[in-house]
Amino acid sequence: MLLSGVNMPVSSLQKVIFNYEFKIFQGRASLVRQFLRRLVYASKIFIANLLRTFLSNLFSRRSASRLHRILLEPQTLPDCNFLILVHPVRVPSCEPEFFMSGSDEVEFMRYLTSSKDRCTCPAGIISADNVYLSLPTGMHLWNEKIFEDALLGTHILDNPKYLFDLETISFKKKIKIVEPSILLTFPWYYNLYHWLIEILPRLLLYDLAQDIHDLPIIVPASAPKFVRESLALTGYLDKTRLIDDGIYQFEKLHILSRLATINDISPLAIQWLNTRAITERGSSQRTRIYVSRLDAKNRYLSNEADIHNLLSDFGFETVVMTHYSFEEQIQIFQQAEIVIGSHGAAFSHIAFMNPGSIFVEFFQPGYFIDCYYRLASLKHLRYVFLIGKKTGLGFSIDPTQLRSILENALS
Repeated sequence: MLLSGVNMPVSSLQKVIFNYEFKIFQGRASLVRQFLRRLVYASKIFIANLLRTFLSNLFSRRSASRLHRILLEPQTLPDCNFLILVHPVRVPSCEPEFFMSGSDEVEFMRYLTSSKDRCTCPAGIISADNVYLSLPTGMHLWNEKIFEDALLGTHILDNPKYLFDLETISFKKKIKIVEPSILLTFPWYYNLYHWLIEILPRLLLYDLAQDIHDLPIIVPASAPKFVRESLALTGYLDKTRLIDDGIYQFEKLHILSRLATINDISPLAIQWLNTRAITERGSSQRTRIYVSRLDAKNRYLSNEADIHNLLSDFGFETVVMTHYSFEEQIQIFQQAEIVIGSHGAAFSHIAFMNPGSIFVEFFQPGYFIDCYYRLASLKHLRYVFLIGKKTGLGFSIDPTQLRSILENALS
């Protein structure tokens, strides 16, 4: 058969058409799977929030009675002692460099300016006898109490998963561990931001306490890959004991406390990260990076194709962070002149950006979190934010507004 001047057998043509149609089918099937995955996730969040409200009202008093302060309110307790190693330090802030004018922007700016002039909390090591630890959640229990100084935020006890786990520790079979150990596993460790910015840097306290350096650091074997990679990169993996999920009873447990509460970021933590997380620097050429959340279940751009076309005019490279190792992700941010994208855990790596670099953060309306603004302040980055419009399960960014912001930021 003659087709476009090329001799091609009918069977070969049929194969070409079949392969083309099959690829189209695969693409559509992938989009359907992605949509269903996001819909299921949104449904789970909705149900969890309803359950959280119910359980919070039901157990609020009981949960609050379990919390025990030691470092914030120093006191002597039987079978428990503490050592304060880091005193509160001031958390600096900066003004966003560019943003559009609108009611959402005004609301977010009011939120940002309310976080000025803050200080971190005292930090150290809590040493206690007969402590129960539940994995994989990272919940601990001592004399029916939880050390508040170890938690990033007390509202964790409103979360159905953690509340249920806490209430059932007493009824589960325990595995006894005689060897004194160091606890580095706390709720939310499976999230890159909480692990990298708020939990891993607690090893600063380990560095300061010379008498515990021979003890194993406790981390779940089921922890995400980046947990092991970060421990290896900072030089602590060989001192880490990876243990399976279950309920453990430690005869002696040393608990590394938080360096700052959930509303703050410790400058000492960021300094420690940049000192310990040593990578081989790649090319000295500065890059422009767009971090895509195309593979995410929430906070993704519904008009990413339009944004991608616009960013190509400015020389941006699109990256999906899950395609890279932990060390490669750090290197991407180290080499970046400007990083932009929708709010997400991948931006934890702005902790490694060079001072004076630009960070542009996209938000969907009504969802404002200032953690990366505060991190950008600590790193002396030029911070820019842009608020989009809610569209379906994601949100869209106005290309005209983004172009205006980029032209101002890069000029």
